[in-house]
Amino acid sequence: MRRLVELGLDQQTIVVFTSDNGPWLLMGDHGGTRGEFREGKATTFEGGVRMPAMIRAPGRVSSGITIDEPAIVMDVLPTVLNLAGIDVPDNLDGVDLTGALRSESELDPERPLFFYRSGQLRSMRKGKWKMHVPHRYVSMTEETGAVPGSGGHPGSYGRAEIGVALYDLFADPAESVDLKDEYPEVVAELMTHIEFARAHIGDELTDRVGSEATPPQFIEKVWPTLEDDQ
Repeated sequence: MRRLVELGLDQQTIVVFTSDNGPWLLMGDHGGTRGEFREGKATTFEGGVRMPAMIRAPGRVSSGITIDEPAIVMDVLPTVLNLAGIDVPDNLDGVDLTGALRSESELDPERPLFFYRSGQLRSMRKGKWKMHVPHRYVSMTEETGAVPGSGGHPGSYGRAEIGVALYDLFADPAESVDLKDEYPEVVAELMTHIEFARAHIGDELTDRVGSEATPPQFIEKVWPTLEDDQ
């Protein structure tokens, strides 16, 4: 920010500060903290997917606005495009946050969000509800035999697994009280969304190839040459 001010660009620059995942607990005293949340990086528990995010765009968004509804990193691209005055393509993943950042509209609090790890659909959130489907995961809890690192050197993960589990994130952001037996109707509803994602996005846990999955794209040259332009 100091450099932007020095260059006289601070009032014409959109600044986004965020992270791609939670703390890297494997690194111990160099890995960050998860606070009250469960687990960290490399998992789809709240400690692995919650992150800070700030957007600064003078003259384009309101100052001091806090968005409480869930957003996701994929929302950054359509938001920045709109703030920059560029038309947002219809086929982009993510939601434009501009209206919420200007206090002109609110985000859908019931928007389904899906959490993948290495191609595996492991959990999802809708409103206050977070549901996990059966999967194995790396853990940094003492019960699993994990050893945190120190001094910039990694430790070692433990291993754990979870079955279908349902949590109320408003009352239990630490994902400590499984409510699946008390709310079978919520489990059924969220499982419908899970199946939709498996069918359209794919899921290696259940050997599903999504109907909208895009294969890797390869190009022969990264930078065009003058001959290519001609």
